[in-house]
Amino acid sequence: MANICMIAYSDYNQDARIKSYIRILVKNGYHVDLLALKDGNNRNVEEGQGYRIKRLSKKYRGSSALAYIFSYLKFTLLSSICLNWLDILNRYSAIHVHNMPNFLVFTALIQKLLGKKVILDNHDLMIPLYKSKFEESGRTFLLDLLKMEQKWSASFASHMICADHLQKEYLQKEFGIDAKKITVILNLPHEDIFKFIPVEKDSAHFNVIYHGTIAKRLGIDLMIEAVKEIRGRIPIKLHIYGVGDFLKEVVALRDRYRLQEEVFIAERVVPIEELSMIICGMDAGLIANRNTESTANFMFPVKLLEYLYLGVPVIAPRLEIIKHYFDENMLLYYESENVKELAEKIVELYRDLSLRDRIQERSYEFFKKHTLVGKTGDYLGIL
Repeated sequence: MANICMIAYSDYNQDARIKSYIRILVKNGYHVDLLALKDGNNRNVEEGQGYRIKRLSKKYRGSSALAYIFSYLKFTLLSSICLNWLDILNRYSAIHVHNMPNFLVFTALIQKLLGKKVILDNHDLMIPLYKSKFEESGRTFLLDLLKMEQKWSASFASHMICADHLQKEYLQKEFGIDAKKITVILNLPHEDIFKFIPVEKDSAHFNVIYHGTIAKRLGIDLMIEAVKEIRGRIPIKLHIYGVGDFLKEVVALRDRYRLQEEVFIAERVVPIEELSMIICGMDAGLIANRNTESTANFMFPVKLLEYLYLGVPVIAPRLEIIKHYFDENMLLYYESENVKELAEKIVELYRDLSLRDRIQERSYEFFKKHTLVGKTGDYLGIL
């Protein structure tokens, strides 16, 4: 049995991409050790059939770029110590590192010197996301550091994985990385995690959902503004699940508009295994990413695929990364950050049941082209 070590500054219970990889590996005879973030609701060491998780440190949530860097460095140091010890015991065949940050690949410096292969998996692009999160633009010292960090990390890695094709184009164009060194593996829902569950829907409301990170760049406040626009016109109920830096502002906005009846905010993280039942009870999924360099071009919403996979139609902004994979008949599009148009699209979908059916039917064209079988083959081929 081959042993693989994964390293991710991430909460395993909320990262469907990592969970999907681990399921693929275990199913194909590998044993996986994952070094990840601590979660207050879980043990620091967790073992399952074919895998083991070691939780090393807590995630920083806030608006300080320097505090994020310190948190990354702390996790990197702990990961390096843990990896080197575990490698003596387990003799890993490969090290699979998930960004962010990219420099996590250097935890495997000794393994690379010993001839072992190191994979860098780009969930997100550091530079565009940094600009979006901290509203930075132009040439700054920190941006220059991030460019060097990306280039050195890519050079160090034996192979790279990207979450979408526009990410790959960016890395090739901006950093001159050979296309043969990069494989695109989309965030396709894993059939063992996301399963259709027959649920009796709440017929008294038109239930729409957003789940995931609560951040300003993802436009959750725009969803609430849209609900305010259509309150009283249709029996709308917006369900928001997740945590993040922007959660307090979202709750305050909901309360300021007195939308407690129309907007439910869970203010908690929902385990991935519970999401299927929640999503299957919804009438539509909402995406409201703002039009920034990161969200428009490189942030392919994972939740969008999860909604469609479970048969829930999606209302989404007309952004390049989404249009790259879905035509106008596969989603109900609106112009990004246009609250009034978003509100009208919600009303349109509520009133037109046949439109919901058509979107569901056409959206499955995506899953005919991009399959879990193909994803599994690509990943195992890299290994």
